[in-house]
This record gives sequence, structure tokens and C-alpha cells, in this order.
Amino acid sequence: MRLTFARRLLIGMLVLLVATISVQTVATRISFDRGFSDYVAEQDREQLRALAAAAATVYAQTGDWSVLRDSPRRWDQLLRAAFRPPDDRRPPPPRRGPGPAGRDDPLRIRDRITLFDGNGDPVAGPRGNTTPGLRESVSSGDQTVGTLVLRPQHTANRAPIDAAFASSQNQTMLISGLVALVIAAIVATLLARHFTGPVRDLAGATRALRSGDYARRVRTKRDDELGRLGDDFNALAETLERNRVDRRRWVSDIAHELRTPLAVLSGELEAIADGVRELDEQAIASLQDEAKRLVALVDDLNQLASSDRGEIVYRFEVIDLANLLEEALGRAQPSLSAAGIQLSIRVDEALRSRADPNRMRQVVDNLIENVRRYTDTPGELHVDAVRRGSRLRICFDDTAPGVPPAHHDYLFERLYRVDESRNRASGGAGLGLAICRTIIEAHGGHIEAGDSPLGGLRIVIDLPVQE
Repeated sequence: MRLTFARRLLIGMLVLLVATISVQTVATRISFDRGFSDYVAEQDREQLRALAAAAATVYAQTGDWSVLRDSPRRWDQLLRAAFRPPDDRRPPPPRRGPGPAGRDDPLRIRDRITLFDGNGDPVAGPRGNTTPGLRESVSSGDQTVGTLVLRPQHTANRAPIDAAFASSQNQTMLISGLVALVIAAIVATLLARHFTGPVRDLAGATRALRSGDYARRVRTKRDDELGRLGDDFNALAETLERNRVDRRRWVSDIAHELRTPLAVLSGELEAIADGVRELDEQAIASLQDEAKRLVALVDDLNQLASSDRGEIVYRFEVIDLANLLEEALGRAQPSLSAAGIQLSIRVDEALRSRADPNRMRQVVDNLIENVRRYTDTPGELHVDAVRRGSRLRICFDDTAPGVPPAHHDYLFERLYRVDESRNRASGGAGLGLAICRTIIEAHGGHIEAGDSPLGGLRIVIDLPVQE
């Protein structure tokens, strides 16, 4: 039989409970035996003192031990008289049957007690009683005339009432231990199910996840480590499901982006090969444009893949972003003017930051290209760069068309475009803003999108200042 986690946990708990109950039972048994033995010994000590007082009275009457030495019956009478309660002068009830004496029969200790005279010679009781035990001196006046010696009572020779009481207590402890063990086994079974239930659910969900069922979730109604483990599993499954959806979308979008220029190239080449179109400068320029588009798309994809693998190398240095912005915007102004977009700039002086100048130029170029492609003409681009405390804030504001606020958080996703609000006819593959976010985050900054006061889209870049 395969030992599952639940069975191992149950067996472990049962072994621990059995060991605990066994140790507790044994310890209680030992403690009871010791306490009961002390109780019996204390009663024997009290009885021995009473017998010593009675023997001293007999010695005082006769002046010697001849009465007790010569008459065993007199010794038995002395035992009965000594151990009878002082307020009870009635004769002891006759014993019925041959059964052993009980605790109330004074003769029960006759075989364990011996009276010695002052010289150490036995007077009454067993003559060979040399076993060490309780001792009590018998005095007459100021003189010690004898000694009583009471041998210890063995457990097997206890009086029936003592043995019955001890047996009753042992049975009670045994029954209590068995009841506690049954209750503990039931509780351990319930606890094992309680603790292993989430583990079984998690194991089943893990197998489903491994088989491709990324929609599987586990119930997390516990506020403990198992509950947090379930939450982590659900977050992992959600991430895997989202990655699968994104991967499928990326593959579809990349295939679509590659299909368009390849179809144009294939059509142009077939037309030239069939003689429908002449191989003139216009045809060559069209082929070159489609080839450049393919090269740019492949370069962007390769750059994002390299970023995911951590293979992009950044060469950081302290630069003045004001100069970099003015240089990049001045270089892009002719193309923006040709597209019917008016450029305005407001840049603070000495915007120093630790950055890679080539990568930052790539970010500015991508944002300018994004404005050139998607802004309606005539349009406007306003760039504002200021310092706010220990941070630099760069804003790119363009004119209509804008982007609905629900799409702002997705603009930096790879291959994401808002076709219904932005012109796709002249658009790219939707990788420019994703590349910008990768570069800005590598610089310890943040980039986000919002509504522009000019009616279009606002892109805000936040970077740390280098003093």
C-alpha cells in the first residue's frame, strides 16, 4: 500500500498520541503506586505506634514479657485490642468463610510484626523476622524495654481491600487511556483530512496545469501557509494563462505583420516577372520600402527578445538630457514639418541623468516616429522637460486622434494597437512603445500614457536626477 502524505501524517499523529498517552499512563501508574504505598506505610506506622502503647501497658502490669512470650493467644488479643478504634469496645465481628483478612482485621499484620525485648530476643511474632522495616520502641517509664519491627508489605500480599482499590484505579486508568486513544484517533483523522484536503486540491490542480488546463484554480479560504500557497498557485496559473494568450496573440500579430510586406514583395516580384510591371526606379523604391519595413520589424523583435534574455548591454554615463532632446528634436523637425506636424519645445537647462545616450536617443526617435505616424495633419507636437525634485519629467503631447483611457495601460504591450482610434494604414508593428518601456525601466525610470491637453495622446517619462 502506497503511503500518501495524508496516511503518513495520520500515522505520525497516531504514533505521537499513543506514545504520549502511554507515557502519561505509565507515569500516572507509577505515581499512584508510590502514593498508595506511602499511604499504606503511613497507616502501618500509626498502627505500630498504637501496638507499642498497648505492649508498654502489658509490660508495666507484669514487669516483663513473660505473658506475651508464653501465650500467643494473649499476643493476638493484644493485636485486636491495639488496632480496634478507641470508641469501639465491641468484639470484632466473626469472620465468615476461609477468606483472607481485610484491612479492618488487626491480625492481617500478624505475620509481618515481631516484638523484641531489650536484649534483642524475639518475644512474640515470627522468630525469623530479620528483614529491615518500620521500627517502634516500647518504653516503660524512661527505659526502653522492647522494639516492634514491622516488615514491609509486598504488593502481592496486600490486603484484599487494598488490592481491590489498586486494581480499580489501574482499570480506570487503562479505560481512560483507551478512551483517550480512540478520541485522539478520531481527532487525528479529522485533522489529517483538514490539513491534507488543500494539498490534494493543489496536487490535482497542478496535474491539470501540467496537462495544459491553465484555467484551473484552487479554493483559498484559509488564512495560513496553505492558503497563501493556494493564492500563489492561482497567481501562477493566471500568469501562465495570460502568457499563453499573449504568446498566441504575438504569434498571430507577428505573422500578420510579416505577411503584409512579404505579400507586397511577392506581388511586386511576380508582376515584374510576368512583365506586367517594368523594373524601373519606382518599382525598386517600393521593393526597398517593404524590405526596410521587414528589417525594422525583425530588428525590433530581436531587440525585445534580447531584452527578455538580459543580453542588451547599457553603457551608462552622466549626460545632459536637455541637450540630447534638443539635438534629437532638431534632427526630426524637417520630417515632422513635411508630415504637417508643428513642433514646440520647452526644456529646462542642465537636466543631468545617468543614462545610455544611444538608448535614450532611440526612445526619443521612437516617440517622434509614433507621433508622425498616428497624428492627423495638420497637427502639433509639444515636448516639455522639467525637473521636479530628484526626478526628471519629460512629456510628449500630440493632437488628435486620442486614445480611449481604457487602452492607456496596454499601449506599451508588444504588438498592441488601437486600430479604431489610430490610423493603422501608416502605422508600424506596435513595438515602438514596448521598446521604450524596456529602455526606460532599465534606467530606473517609468513611462506611462494619458490624455493630452492638445486632444491627442500624452506620453510621460520619469527618470532619476544625477546631481
